[in-house]
Amino acid sequence: MERKGNILTALIWGTLIGILLWMSFLGWLDIIFGK
Repeated sequence: MERKGNILTALIWGTLIGILLWMSFLGWLDIIFGK
């Protein structure tokens, strides 16, 4: 049970971090190529 919870937590954090990285990546592309 505890292990499954840890895996779920890791997935949630991984998704959140991935979204943040993707958003910042798109932001940089917009800054670089948007001019």
